[in-house]
Amino acid sequence: MKKEELKIFQPITIKSMTMKNRLANAPFGCVPMGDGDGYICDASIKNVHSLVSSDIGLLMCGIIRCMPSKSGLIGYDNKKVEDQKPAVGIASLADDSYIPGWKRLADYAHSFGCCLGVQLGEMGPQAQNSVSPQIPEYEKYKMHTFGGEETISDQKIWTKEELDDLCEAVAQCGRRAKEAGLDCVEIHAAHSTGLLYANALDPFFNHRDDEYGGDLERNFHIVRKTVERMRELVGEDYPIFIRINCDDLKGPMGNTIDDVCRYVIPLLEDIGVDAIDLSQGGPSYTTEGPLPPMYYPRACWMPFHGQVKKVTKLPVVGASRITTVEMAAKYVEEDYVDIMYLGRQIFADGEVIRNYLRDGNDGSTRQCIACLQPGCVPCTVNFKERFAALPGIPPLDNSIVEKPKKVLVIGGGVAGMEAARAAAEKGHKVALWEREGRLGGNVGLMASMPLTSEFQNLIDFQQKGLAKTGVEVRCCYEATVERVKDYAPEVILLATGFAMPLPDSVKDGLMVMDHMTALKRKREFRSLDQWHKKVVIYGFFAAELALDLAEQGCDVTLMGSGSDKTIGAEAWVTREREMYLRRKLTDVNYIRASQGSRRVSNPVVYTHAKLEGVSREGVHFYHNGIHKTMPYDALIVSGGRKKNDDMFEALKEITPAVIKIGDCDKAGMIKEAIIAANMAARGL
Repeated sequence: MKKEELKIFQPITIKSMTMKNRLANAPFGCVPMGDGDGYICDASIKNVHSLVSSDIGLLMCGIIRCMPSKSGLIGYDNKKVEDQKPAVGIASLADDSYIPGWKRLADYAHSFGCCLGVQLGEMGPQAQNSVSPQIPEYEKYKMHTFGGEETISDQKIWTKEELDDLCEAVAQCGRRAKEAGLDCVEIHAAHSTGLLYANALDPFFNHRDDEYGGDLERNFHIVRKTVERMRELVGEDYPIFIRINCDDLKGPMGNTIDDVCRYVIPLLEDIGVDAIDLSQGGPSYTTEGPLPPMYYPRACWMPFHGQVKKVTKLPVVGASRITTVEMAAKYVEEDYVDIMYLGRQIFADGEVIRNYLRDGNDGSTRQCIACLQPGCVPCTVNFKERFAALPGIPPLDNSIVEKPKKVLVIGGGVAGMEAARAAAEKGHKVALWEREGRLGGNVGLMASMPLTSEFQNLIDFQQKGLAKTGVEVRCCYEATVERVKDYAPEVILLATGFAMPLPDSVKDGLMVMDHMTALKRKREFRSLDQWHKKVVIYGFFAAELALDLAEQGCDVTLMGSGSDKTIGAEAWVTREREMYLRRKLTDVNYIRASQGSRRVSNPVVYTHAKLEGVSREGVHFYHNGIHKTMPYDALIVSGGRKKNDDMFEALKEITPAVIKIGDCDKAGMIKEAIIAANMAARGL
């Protein structure tokens, strides 16, 4: 079968909407962004360009403001709205004055053959909105709101009259969307703590005893009332989608997959929706929920999706950390879903569909690393998309230089590879030297762990870029001053990363190493018939390594100077990743209904511990007011990062054009390294 004949590339019609294929972009908050008053503007068009031009069949815009107030992120009564107007923010359809802007956006999407839809609703407990107070029995569970980790309290409880108004407001938004030329709308009733409609559907949160709650039928009254009114306004042929959880991931406290298949799906069919968009869990209390981090397998939701597909004749839309067209095609072909969201993958590489059709595989595509930084929009690993998505930034200059320079990049981490590729694309003669036997630097070392193996996606893509642009790459080749002099570069891009210096108290100890060195030697820890079975790790930055070694059978103790709240608190670790690590390693009272949320007994964790030294007797540390000693076979210290820029002054004597990039210049995150590297290369 030709690729073009695959089911995923066939059109699908849902009432008046016909998609050219069954690939769609999942809804993200503030995509499209609006201006300070929520109107679609030039920035909105720029915001979605890389999406609608990617050959997808449908762009589902993220949740927008439906209520006639200044903010869709706070609540009904406007009390917490900031007076200062932002330059950009959440878009709106709260009155008819917004219709022309949305028509402009719809026309723009249609010019690429892309259908356009929008999610409608209102924010929920994350923004202090709830349909009912939480019962005391459930108040003990910790949640993550926009303000950080806390119990769900201090909520604005919506009255019956306010919920009536919300149903009318959302229905009117459906009318406006149709008048603006959008192809469909979607009621966002997934994620429980994220959205008020989901809050109503979830028995964990809805404890009302009126027409808006009290049993399954009444919990769904908000959806029924909205759809019935919207249908009066838009007619029978206009598609109304709904997004729900296929499982709330709270066990019997919420709706399970069995509940959804047995009771919820028949209810939705009776209500009269035209397609079911599936998600699961909630961003405040589950990690395998709306945005599963890299710790979970790709396509981890698909078994649930497949169960729902078997019990309904309605079209099913799915998402599940799909990073390739091949994966998406498999699940459409095997009838798990009718339409597949690529979601974050489109941000990572807007060429993913065209690459697949051209090459027959996904090998030339930059795949998502599931980092969730910074909220995926703009993407961490896609420098081009970053510029396409943000307002106020001029277009990239992709012209070839008139006078190519001889450029030497020292260091083959992600910054060095990005700089080398970008400089070569500009027409310079580029060489990259790496002293290790492999490219990738510290990110590559992190990619050696199962929990962070998705980092390898970026390294693979960059290596292909080096080959494609003709960069001369030398591994196992240290850039000594003498070698650099002999090479005589006109420009040097120094990308030698960072080091983790060991504390003086332990640096001379037997089998003591820093975090990055431990990753290089990780194979040694897997050989359990040898002597190194007892591993002590100091520094919560190495939490993922601790879990990895424990999974391999080592007896691991993880200790750090901070409290349990500092586990997963590094800037590059997002909320979902932090929650995963803290569920595994602490006793914080999260909802732990799913298997992946359970506390592990190995590693053993010591908080508020201070490393004092090491001897043949063991690791010496201070904990709970007591000086303790713990036997060990290996001690791994994960501490502060120090720039590896010792060569900088010596290199400046060879050529004044020496530029530090990445962690060598400033220890930071992948996104910062890629930006700095690309900008430095483009400025040559």
